[in-house]
Amino acid sequence: VSAALPASVSGYFSEARLTRQQSRDQALSLLETAACAESASQDVIDSAMNEITVMANWSLLESKIENELLAKDFADCVVYLSSQGCTVAVPSGADGLTETQVAQITDAVLCNTEMTAAAINVIEVRN
Repeated sequence: VSAALPASVSGYFSEARLTRQQSRDQALSLLETAACAESASQDVIDSAMNEITVMANWSLLESKIENELLAKDFADCVVYLSSQGCTVAVPSGADGLTETQVAQITDAVLCNTEMTAAAINVIEVRN
């Protein structure tokens, strides 16, 4: 999977990372606004700060998993973590991912999160 990616596939991963970051930035902005509102109760402030911490942790874990997958010879990838689970998008050839590659992806997520294998969704981005 480590061969050079076609521009359209490479563009998918760049766009996906940008969209993920923009969504996170918007959510963080809303949480910060809620926490800083004059009328915010301590519960609202605590809840917002907790969500900000969770999102920061997700961002760090996403980067860590992405780096592990790149080290395992995937040409590119994007990882999305949420309370619902984990989605990992990776490039694949016409034959799709091998069982070994799916196992590598699953292992990288399981070793870095408390998620179960059932909570992991692997998306193959075809070349």
